[in-house]
Amino acid sequence: MEKTFELQVKSAAAGEFAGWAATYEPDLVGDQIEPGAFDRTLAHWRGKGFLPPLLWHHKTDEPVGAIIKLEANDKGLHLRGRLASLGRGPQAKELLQMNTLRGLSIGFVPKLEQLDPATGVNRIRDLDLFEVSLCSVPANSGALITDITKGLTSERIAEQRLRDVGLSRREALAFIATLKGLESPRESAPDVAEVLALIAKPAGTTRAT
Repeated sequence: MEKTFELQVKSAAAGEFAGWAATYEPDLVGDQIEPGAFDRTLAHWRGKGFLPPLLWHHKTDEPVGAIIKLEANDKGLHLRGRLASLGRGPQAKELLQMNTLRGLSIGFVPKLEQLDPATGVNRIRDLDLFEVSLCSVPANSGALITDITKGLTSERIAEQRLRDVGLSRREALAFIATLKGLESPRESAPDVAEVLALIAKPAGTTRAT
């Protein structure tokens, strides 16, 4: 089955992108991650207060940026990431903008899996997620970067960060307006500092797919 994906260029912080780290369809090595398989491991990462590393082709010594947001839905594991301004980041950004680098892949250890004898597909119902990588040829054909971003004003970037941590658009804009109206940093209330801290957060043998 042939699939066509159009790469969308949207406005946000320069170097940001979005896409599917994994989808619920059989991959090229015979694995199929099932809905719900990410629930436990994502809860574990949320409990740690940070997200898995974003790597270059599963190389643990070559981080390429940070994952800002990671969530599972009825299609698969969706992420938003930001490329670093050093190391492999600039190279990855250029290749992404050239539409040459489009793949995503996850490094994981299956915790509950069962081989379907009728189809030969290994169904994964639970797993430990360790990292997400940019890659040229993903094992999962649906694991692709779908959106890249161009630069925006710091105010719009702040709005997106606030919405990422749970504020509505109206609340985010009101908060930004409050900050702009402060005459001195001393006027910042504790709740302001707490929200700013949230904005600052980047949001065995492993298997890759």
